[in-house]
Amino acid sequence: MNQDTKISAKITKAEGLIHKGQLPKARKLLRQIARQDNNNAYVWYLLGVVNGLMNIFDEAESCLRKAIRLQPDFTDGYFVLAKLLITRNNPNDAIEYLNKVVELQPDYTDAHILLGNIQSGLMNYDLAMSAYEHAHKSQPDNTQILCSLADMMQNNKQDPHLLRERVDKSINYYKFILEQEPGHIEATTGLANALVKNGLARDAISALKPRLEDNLVDSKILNTYARMCRKTGTCEKASSLLEQQLQNQTITGKERKELLYSLGNIHDSLGNYETAFTAYKQACDMDASVVFDPLYAEGLVNDLISVFSEEAVSELPGADNTSELPVFILGMPRSGSSLVEQIVSCHKDIYSAGEIRDIPRISDEL
Repeated sequence: MNQDTKISAKITKAEGLIHKGQLPKARKLLRQIARQDNNNAYVWYLLGVVNGLMNIFDEAESCLRKAIRLQPDFTDGYFVLAKLLITRNNPNDAIEYLNKVVELQPDYTDAHILLGNIQSGLMNYDLAMSAYEHAHKSQPDNTQILCSLADMMQNNKQDPHLLRERVDKSINYYKFILEQEPGHIEATTGLANALVKNGLARDAISALKPRLEDNLVDSKILNTYARMCRKTGTCEKASSLLEQQLQNQTITGKERKELLYSLGNIHDSLGNYETAFTAYKQACDMDASVVFDPLYAEGLVNDLISVFSEEAVSELPGADNTSELPVFILGMPRSGSSLVEQIVSCHKDIYSAGEIRDIPRISDEL
């Protein structure tokens, strides 16, 4: 048996060990092979995979980088390295290597999907949509890819007219998915959200209704229902369903936390502030990332009260504009426009219409 045949047999054995989950043995054997055949890109690739599975990330990255240096067209090497870089919170380099993968192999569907996921997480929605479109071309029958593509179509924040067109298209995609898989949770919630964006809140509730009647209602369905119940006057029912789900001992901690936040939002909108606070506190107690300093918060509130006291406000100049024309408060996302609207609406002579998502649709129809 010549040297190449011996090495090939050892590689096959290492692959078997990986398949069986015997990673330390596989790692030891692969390191032996690498010493014998230092320029074998596939060996370094396998060694990178094993180190990654064992959470030995520095060595995994080093091995994978050596694999692609030895074989510059090694698409699987670039792909696994990109996945590793994501776990190491390095999305920009991961994007670079995934782009290399699809340049070398345009029909590498998993690379397009991962590109879409990363760009979506970075809120580069158009780039994410492009990646999912390429994945959809490779696997047109894959409903999960189509659902991800439809999700991205709802996130164009630049052009209201383009958003309306894309939302309409996403609705058709969701409906197609549900024809193929009637119980598809992501398509159901996506369809409901898209319908709300088109001002069709009752149609959105109708889309959720079959899943709300399931024996075991999915928490994603309930959270979606909770977000739109105020538009249809069904908050009491939504609150009841959420409380029933919270009694379910099989839901995960993450599900429980999200349900509690949704329950808090409903009670807050109904003016049940004590109940809302209790739900929020329970959710926050489950979230280790939330650090609340009550003394600091109390100080901020006291500062606001002192600055905007009744005496101080009474000395401010008054407006002499008696027009009854509506006032539109506009602003970039997360800029404080909703807070301004809520503060202004506290005045007894002012009615607030809330966040009006129908404006792009209305402008189209004028």
